[in-house]
Amino acid sequence: MRYLFWFTLFVALSLFANQATPEAIKTAYLYNFTKFIRTDKSAKELQICLYRQPEMIGSLRKLEGKSVRHKKITIHTLSDLEEIGSCTILLIPKLPESDLAKLLSHAYENRVLLISEGLDQARAGVPLCFYIENGRLRFAVNLESLRKTRIDLSSKLLRMATIVH
Repeated sequence: MRYLFWFTLFVALSLFANQATPEAIKTAYLYNFTKFIRTDKSAKELQICLYRQPEMIGSLRKLEGKSVRHKKITIHTLSDLEEIGSCTILLIPKLPESDLAKLLSHAYENRVLLISEGLDQARAGVPLCFYIENGRLRFAVNLESLRKTRIDLSSKLLRMATIVH
C-alpha cells in the first residue's frame, strides 16, 4: 500500500517535472490527497480553495478540470474566509492561533479540510499541514481536528503522515 501512494505521487510529480518548485511539489501532494479523502459532500465538484496563497495559484491551475472519484477539480481563491462553505479543501497560510479558532469552527461546520504549513499549525488544530524535515516535504495530520471535519482520510494516507495531537 505504501508503494501505491509513492507511485501515484511519482506520477503526479512527473506532471510538474519541468518545474520542481515547492509549489509544484505541494500541488502534486494535494492532487494525491484528493484520491485518498472521502467526504459526504454531494457536490459534483471537488473545490480546492486558496486564502492568501497567491504563490500556489499557478501550480494549482494545472489541476483544474481533472477528475478524481468522479468529481471535477475546481480552483477558487477566497477573499473572505466566510466563503468556505463550498470548499472541499482550503489552503491557508500560517495563521496566529487567535485567528485559527474561528476558522476551525467554520471548517468543522462546513466539512472543509484545512491545509496549512508547519507542525506548529497542526498542533494548533489545523487538520493537515506540510512541513520540511531533513530537506524533504512531509505532511502532518491532527487526527482530533480531522475527525471534527467529518472528512475521512484513507488509512493508506495516514500511514504516510506524522500524527500530531
